[in-house]
Amino acid sequence: MLAIGLAASAFPSHAATFTVINTNDSGAGSLRQALSDAESGAGADIVNITATGTITLTSGQINVSDNAGVTITGPGATNLTITTALNSRVFNFANAGTVRISGISFSSAGGAATCAGGALAFDRTNAAISQSVFTTNGSSTGGSCGGGAVLFGSGANPSNTLSIDDSNFDRNRGAAVDAEGVLTISRSVFIGNANGGTDQGGAVRLGAGSLTIRDSIFTGNVAGSGGAILAQGSSITISGSTFSSNSVTDTGGVGGGAASLVASGAIVIENSTFTSNIAAGNKSSALSLGGTTTLRNLTIVGNGAVGTTGTAVDLFGNNPVTLLNTVVSNQASGVDLSGSLGTFSGTNSLVTDPGTVVLGGSGNLSGTPTIGALANNGSLVVGAAGFTSALPTMLPPLGSQLINAGSNAAVGSLSSDQRGAGFARIIGASVDIGAVETADVVLVEPPTTTAVPTLDVFALLLSTLLTALVGALRLKKRQQ
Repeated sequence: MLAIGLAASAFPSHAATFTVINTNDSGAGSLRQALSDAESGAGADIVNITATGTITLTSGQINVSDNAGVTITGPGATNLTITTALNSRVFNFANAGTVRISGISFSSAGGAATCAGGALAFDRTNAAISQSVFTTNGSSTGGSCGGGAVLFGSGANPSNTLSIDDSNFDRNRGAAVDAEGVLTISRSVFIGNANGGTDQGGAVRLGAGSLTIRDSIFTGNVAGSGGAILAQGSSITISGSTFSSNSVTDTGGVGGGAASLVASGAIVIENSTFTSNIAAGNKSSALSLGGTTTLRNLTIVGNGAVGTTGTAVDLFGNNPVTLLNTVVSNQASGVDLSGSLGTFSGTNSLVTDPGTVVLGGSGNLSGTPTIGALANNGSLVVGAAGFTSALPTMLPPLGSQLINAGSNAAVGSLSSDQRGAGFARIIGASVDIGAVETADVVLVEPPTTTAVPTLDVFALLLSTLLTALVGALRLKKRQQ
């Protein structure tokens, strides 16, 4: 009997699936009960939510600490919303292995008593969030509160990873996502998130680790510094994204109406658009940079400062910034570049007003270019199903000096412009300066047509009779 027991215990444990069939706070068939059952079992379990409507948690947050991990799958963000009472968050994950969450809307979670991680909190846990929506989560004040929607703290393991794909963050209070670790955001939309007072990062705040952002929209986010993003890490990469109408309010802060970025390694921003971002107190309206930076094929146009000496791009560290096929222009109130400690160099870039900055390099242009307004120019569609938005860009019109004025050698590995697949990065002899390509239009003369003579019915009948008569005469002649 002992041998049999030992053999049975040697079999590997298997994940189980638990189904949520109602919207109750607790009890059989509820979300709370399903996660409790999953945690008591072995293996990386699955919690499948088939219930639709709104789940209101009335007895506090749901704590999960199953180091085997769990997958929580909802019926879609348009079909299920989870909210809370008692100023609590929805989920608190600690030492929970790998957690995957998809197809859920989180709304109005958190409060004054739970300002960090209004909806979700992760500690010493890897996480993947997709096809989800976060709306009006966070503290009631928004001040000094990180992670209005998501708080991701790496704890003792700075290599913990958080990925956010195809999701929306709307009007969360406090930095919508506050993270330490390896943070990757793809095809997501951040609108109207706010971190008040002197706080940092309206949409995203990275305290340590690395940040990668791809194909995402940041619009109308507000913070003391880093209107949309404030990141401090080992490396930062942003590609294919648009930042518009973000702002910073702290006149004593570091600025960065769109983003304030500091990295011990490389900062790379490419194929992206920055427009209508605003800074208070003569700060940088688009980018505040502290690190070795490459700006490749960017459109930085029409940003502004509340003051007379603001700037679009500010370098506050003793580092080099390289502009490749990038346009910086039309900064309202102030100049386009600033930074006395580091250096700026450009390759086939256009800076309308560099101020006192000496832009080294080759192939650079001057002047004020013509460029279209921010619009859907055949762009990617990003965000959760039912909440998608077209990723807007600014297209140079035909005749703009930006067209075919870039350096093909400076394109690097880019194969498409900001709009993604189907929009080649190089059209014509040379790449365009900026985030998107304008197709050359060639007018082709229509082919010359020659009218083919036609016969009316009488002429056709006469021709047929004559042909028959000639044939008959030839036959008679051969018979003779």
